[in-house]
Amino acid sequence: MRVRHIAALTVAVLVAGVVTFQAVTATPPQPYVRLIGDGRPNAPWNRFECRNGEVVGIYTTSHGAELEPAPTGRSCVAAD
Repeated sequence: MRVRHIAALTVAVLVAGVVTFQAVTATPPQPYVRLIGDGRPNAPWNRFECRNGEVVGIYTTSHGAELEPAPTGRSCVAAD
């Protein structure tokens, strides 16, 4: 019984020490920083267009440079 009391007291002292340490070293939160754009990193993307009756894929790099259109072999009808 005595060992259990010592163990419980030790745990209580450790928890109190951690709580005290956290309370003493706590810092206020940093101010909110608004991200430019929507906050997502730039990523490459692919879009498809109808050119000369054929669907072509246009790959855009993460830096915004468009690569040469790649034909997909599918036909399409251009919208008016």
